[in-house]
This record gives sequence, C-alpha cells and structure tokens, in this order.
Amino acid sequence: LKINPNYASSVYRLVSFPLITLIYFYALGRKNRMIFLIVNVCFFIFGMINLLFYQKSSINTYTLIAESILVIIFSLYYFYWLLKELPTTQLQRLPMFWLNSGHIIYFSGNLFLFVFTSYLVNVLNNNLLVYWTIHNILGIIEGFMIIVALWLDLRNIKSPS
Repeated sequence: LKINPNYASSVYRLVSFPLITLIYFYALGRKNRMIFLIVNVCFFIFGMINLLFYQKSSINTYTLIAESILVIIFSLYYFYWLLKELPTTQLQRLPMFWLNSGHIIYFSGNLFLFVFTSYLVNVLNNNLLVYWTIHNILGIIEGFMIIVALWLDLRNIKSPS
C-alpha cells in the first residue's frame, strides 16, 4: 500500500511508554507521582518533536533510544527497590520480578540495535534483516517472561498464601 510503517511504530512507542511507567508507578507503591508525570510528559514532547521535525519518515531511533534508556533506569530502580524493601523471600514467585526482568532484557539488548540502526541503514545500506531477527528474539524472550508473570499472578489470585 506504500504506507510508511514508521509512523505507526512511533505512535505505538508514544502510547506504550506511559503504560510501562504506569506499571512501575504502581509497583513502587505510588510514590513520586510528579517524577513519573514529568518523565512521561518530557518523553511525549521529545517523541512528537522527533517524529514531526527530525526523523519524520525514517526509523525513529532517537525515541527508541530514549525509551530504552528510561525503561532500563526504571528497571534498575525497581531491582534496587526490591533489594531495599524485600517484599518476599522468594523473588521468583513475584510476578513483577519476571515482568521487570523481561523489560530489562528486551530494552538493554535492543538499545545497541537502536543506537546503530541509523548507521547501519544510511552508511552500510543494510536492510537490518539479521539485526531485526535479534530484536524479535529478544521480544519473544520478553513475551515469555511476561507470560510467566501473568501465570504467577493468576496463581496468586486463585490461591493466596
């Protein structure tokens, strides 16, 4: 149809990031509301400016890099919070542990891909087939870890102990 898929991907990133931060906001006990709000607003403004003025129809890597770095920071902070608060003695039974692990694996693995995408496409004229396969494998790993988190949460709902 000769429609550029990068616009849909950019809008998806602008919508998915606030949902990810909302998960961390509730997981961290609804503290620091203003920080979460400021980060979301700044990310949205940055993403819109990047989409409209800088990387219009090309792969929107600046927004992907910013999202990856911010989610990695949230993930690391959540791990720090887990070590500090220790809400349970068996972390592998905590659904948010699996969700957070999936996020940090996906976004830290893809951060390098997102950083070098512009160079690979514009300088090396690469079609990103191999690199996007790595991206998809990391997405499958993240999806599997999210499924484990949902399964644990459903199990906790059915039989609270």
